[in-house]
Amino acid sequence: MEDKLYNLFVRNERAVKAVYYSWWRQLQQQKDKGATCILQLFVDMTGFKYTIQDTDLLLLSQDANHLLEENIFKSPFERLDIMEDSHFLANFNRFWEYVIADAWKELLEENDWFNKSVMFAIALANSNCDECVMIGALIAVHFLPHLCMARSHLMNDIERVSCLGDHRRKSSLQKKQNYIDQICQMLIPDIKRGLQYLKVASIVMEQIFQTIIAFPELILIEYDQLDLISAGMHWKNRKVVYTALKCLKILMMDYAFSKTKEPVALFILKNETQLTGIMETFKTAEQLVLQLFLGALGTLGNIPLSKDTAEKIVLKMFGTNESVLNMAIDLHGIYYASVKPSAEVETSALSAILDVFERYAFPLLSLNAVVKKLWIKGFFRKFDGLFEMLSNAITQPNDDFITSCTAHVIYYCHHLLMDDISSKISPFLEVIGSVTWSLIHKRMDSFVKGYPKCLNKTASSPHLYNLLLSCLNPENNELYSMAGVDCEAYYMEILFNNLSHVALNATSYTVLFHTLTTIYNFDSIAHITEDIWNQLSEKYYTIFFHTRSRLRSYNVGIDMTLMKAYTAAITRLCVLIEINNTSGHVFTLAEYLGNDLRLLQRMNLSHESEGIFYRLYKNALYAAAKCCLEKPDKRRPGIKLEQFGKRVQEFMAELVAQLNCKDCSFAAGMHVANALCNMLILTQETYTSILPAPLKRMTYSIDSEVLQKLAIYIERHVFLGKTGSDEDTNYVLARKLMLATYTDVYRLHLALPQQTDTSHILKYYEENKLFAEELEQLLNILFEKNSTEFYSIVMQVIGDYCKKQKFSTKVKQNAYTRRMKHISHSISLNVLSI
Repeated sequence: MEDKLYNLFVRNERAVKAVYYSWWRQLQQQKDKGATCILQLFVDMTGFKYTIQDTDLLLLSQDANHLLEENIFKSPFERLDIMEDSHFLANFNRFWEYVIADAWKELLEENDWFNKSVMFAIALANSNCDECVMIGALIAVHFLPHLCMARSHLMNDIERVSCLGDHRRKSSLQKKQNYIDQICQMLIPDIKRGLQYLKVASIVMEQIFQTIIAFPELILIEYDQLDLISAGMHWKNRKVVYTALKCLKILMMDYAFSKTKEPVALFILKNETQLTGIMETFKTAEQLVLQLFLGALGTLGNIPLSKDTAEKIVLKMFGTNESVLNMAIDLHGIYYASVKPSAEVETSALSAILDVFERYAFPLLSLNAVVKKLWIKGFFRKFDGLFEMLSNAITQPNDDFITSCTAHVIYYCHHLLMDDISSKISPFLEVIGSVTWSLIHKRMDSFVKGYPKCLNKTASSPHLYNLLLSCLNPENNELYSMAGVDCEAYYMEILFNNLSHVALNATSYTVLFHTLTTIYNFDSIAHITEDIWNQLSEKYYTIFFHTRSRLRSYNVGIDMTLMKAYTAAITRLCVLIEINNTSGHVFTLAEYLGNDLRLLQRMNLSHESEGIFYRLYKNALYAAAKCCLEKPDKRRPGIKLEQFGKRVQEFMAELVAQLNCKDCSFAAGMHVANALCNMLILTQETYTSILPAPLKRMTYSIDSEVLQKLAIYIERHVFLGKTGSDEDTNYVLARKLMLATYTDVYRLHLALPQQTDTSHILKYYEENKLFAEELEQLLNILFEKNSTEFYSIVMQVIGDYCKKQKFSTKVKQNAYTRRMKHISHSISLNVLSI
C-alpha cells in the first residue's frame, strides 16, 4: 500500500472500498505485511508514534503486554481527536464491514491475521493506558456488529446444508460458528470498559445500541448480554444513558422483538433501583423510565415494585409533565393492585399520595391536579372508600393533616362530579375524559348515601365540617336532579337530621356561620327551611334569656359552666341575627347586651368571645334599626328606645378602646373590626337621620385619630398578621371580608391624608395579589375624590420607592415605574366603567 490505513481514513481522499481492495491484495501477497498494516492502524489510532515491525507479530503472540509496555508505550505520544472525527470513524467502520461482514467466507478460511488483530485489540483494552483502553473498546465495538452479520450469513449456510443432510459440511460450519461466538464473547467485556470514558462512551453505546437492535436474540438470549445495557446506565453519562433507555424502549415493542420482550422486561424490573436512580438524576428521562416500568409490568403481570420506587413514582405525580403524571398514576395503581385487596386499592393509593404530599409540602393546587387525573382515569367510582377513609382518620390521634387532605379530596371530587354532570347537559362545555351517565349515577348515588353520615362525624372539627358543608349548595339542585337524586327528600334529611342538629349544638363561630348560612340559602329550594329558621330563632333567644337570667353578681366570671353556656348562646345569636333576624325580641336583646357591656370585663371571656359579643351587640342594634325602619309606627311597650343613644355612645367608646389592643388574635380582631366598621356606618348622620326620633341619638361623632387607629388595626390583621396560613381558604376569605368591610367605612369617612393612604395601598396592591380586588376599591375611592392629585401622589410614591430601594440600574427603575403607571391606568378605567 502507498500509505498507512490511518492516513487514508483521516484524509478521506479515496473510497473505502478501494482502500480495502488495495489492502486485501497486499494480504494475499504477503500475509504478515497485511497483518502489520492492521496493527499499525490500531497503534496510530492510540496516538503513539511507533512503527510495527515484523518481529512484533511474533512478540504479540508470545507476550502482548511486553509489546505494549516496552515498545509502544515508550515511543513518542501525540493526543489525537479521532473520537470527534466522523469521517475517520465512518471509514473505519465501513472498512471492517468489507473485511468481516462482506468477505466473511474468506475471513473464516484464513483468520490468522484476524486473530492477531483481535488479540492486539484485547491487549489495548486491558492495558494501563487510558488512551489504549478507549481505542481497544472502540475497535471491539466496531468488530462486534460485523461479526454478528457474518454469523448470520453462516447460519443461513448451516440451515441449507442441514436441509441437504450434509453432516460433514454442517460440522465444519458449526466450528466456524463457535469461532465467531468465542471472538464475540471475548470482545464484549472490553467493550464495557470503554463506557467508563466520557470521550468514547457515547460512540461505544451507540454501536452497542445498533448491534442489539440488529441482532437482539443473538446478543440478549444466546450471548446473554443484557448487561451491555446496564453497563451503559452505570456511569451516569447523559447521552449514554439516553441511548441505553432508547434501546430498552425499542426492545419492549411487541411487533418487532416478541422473543426478547420477556427477558428485557425481567431485566427492567431487576434493574428497578438503577432505573429509578436515573429518573432522579436526569429529569428528562422520567418519561422513558416510567414507560419501561409500564411495559415490563404489562408483559410480566403485576409484580410489586419496591416501596422506594413506588414513592418516587408518587413524586412524579406532582410534576408538570402531563405524560409523566399519567404514567405515574397508572404505575401507582398497578403497584397497589399487586399488594392490596381490590377493596383497599384506591384508599391505599390515596394514602400514599397524601403522605408524599405532606412530607414534600407541595401546594394544594398540585394535589388537585393529581386527584383530577385520578378521577378522569376512573378512580373513585364510588365515594364509599373516601368516606370510610375520612371516618377512620378522624379517630386517629395526631393525624390532622391526612384527615384534612382526605376531606379536601372528597370536596374536590364532588366538585369534579358536578363538572361532569354540567358537561353532559350543556352543549357548550367540553367533556373531560370518557365519563358516562352510568358512572355519574354510580358516583352520585354513593355520595348521597354516605354524605349525611360523614357530615355528622366531622361536626366536631370546624375545618373539616365547613369544607364538606360547602358541597351542599342550592345551585347544584338541577345537577343533582339530572343525576337521579330525589332532591326534596335528600335536602329534608340533611336540613332536619344534620344541619338543624349542628345548629343547636355547635359552639364554633365558623361552624355556626356556615351551617346557618347553608340553611338560609336553601329557602328557595326547600321551603321547610323557613320553619327550621323560626324554630332555631325561638330556641336561640329562649336559651340566651334563660342563661342570662341565671347571671348574678356573685357568679359572673366565676361559674365557668354558666359562662360557657353564655358564650355559646351569644355566638349562636350573633350568627343568626347577622344572617337574618325574624324575632321581635331583638329590642330586648339589645337592652340586655347594653347592660352586659358594663359587666364584660368581669365575665372573663376569651378575646374571641369578647369579639363575638361586640359583633352580636352590633347585629342587635342593626336589627333593631331595621325593625324601626320597616315598621316605624309600631308601638313597642316596655322598650326604652330613648336609652339606645346613650348605650351606643358607650359601645362606640368600648370598640374604639379595642383598637389599642396590639396582641389580640385574628379570630378576635375580625369581630372587633366588623363591629366597629359597621357601627361607624350605622351611627353616622346620613343613616341616623332616617331613623325614628328616639334612635337619632345614636349619631356618633368620629375624629381622624380614630380613623387612623382603625386603618392601622386593619392593616395589622390583614397584611401583617401571623395567625393562619395563606393557603387556608377560610382565613384568606375572612381577611378579604375585613378589608371589604373597611372599604365601606373609608368611602364614608375619607378623612386621612391621601398620600398616606395611597402609598400604603399601592404597596400592598403590588405585593398582595390575594387582595387585589379589595385594594382596587380603595384606590377607586381615592381616584374619584381627586384624579389629578391621585396621579401626582402615584408619581411621588414611585420616586420615594426608587430612592428607598437604591435601584442599581435604570432598567429596574423604569420597570417599577411602568408597573405603577399600569396600576393607576387600570384604576382609572375601572372607575370609568363603573
